Amino acid sequence: MDFESIQRFADEFLGRLLERDRQMVHMSLLKIGRRCDFLSIIQDRYHEADARLRAALDGRGDRLISMISDERLKLIEEHEQLNVALHLEIESFYTFAKTVLDDAARLIELFFGRIPAKALSSHDDLTKRLHDYQQERTLELPAGFNDAVTELRREISDFRDHAVAHEQCPRTMYRTTWTNGEAAFLELSRIHPKASDRDQTSGDINELTHRLHDYLSMVLTLLANNFDRTALKFADA
Repeated sequence: MDFESIQRFADEFLGRLLERDRQMVHMSLLKIGRRCDFLSIIQDRYHEADARLRAALDGRGDRLISMISDERLKLIEEHEQLNVALHLEIESFYTFAKTVLDDAARLIELFFGRIPAKALSSHDDLTKRLHDYQQERTLELPAGFNDAVTELRREISDFRDHAVAHEQCPRTMYRTTWTNGEAAFLELSRIHPKASDRDQTSGDINELTHRLHDYLSMVLTLLANNFDRTALKFADA
């Protein structure tokens, strides 16, 4: 969701609302757009960090063999710092992508009103309550909206929750992996593994970014197609 799409929506629709309500919706949209800009910056830094680490690792084995102990340790430390910098960008992406999803859920609730005991405080809430919300507000959902909500919860919200924000296992180790020439993935596995342990791997950040923006476009379509069902006040009411 970029500034241009937000302004087009505001110009076409928001003038129909009372000033206070119009401003709240507009600010909510700008908040989402601001964090989408964060994600764009993170994505660029992620690719830069990926390229730096790849370049540093190219031919590392041969260089390590010829080095004395102190040189070897210094090189390994330099490479680990590059690795950490890459992991920072991956975890930052998931942190802000989850925040964007939560902001979008709260925007939907602001626009169409809260259903008692069924708050849309997060994207997880929206995933669990979308059917009820659609039925009670008689909403027309854009094609693919329900699938997008469910898939983004699994691929963004769940990874952020389990692998970033609430990862607490003392046996967790972090690795960088590459597949088929793609940009790097973050992989979490366990030392002293148990039968119940499951490795976790981040997704394709480029693809997830594309799908997140597609979903936010659907959110704007949802608001536009159901504008007359808003719980907010119209200027001519």
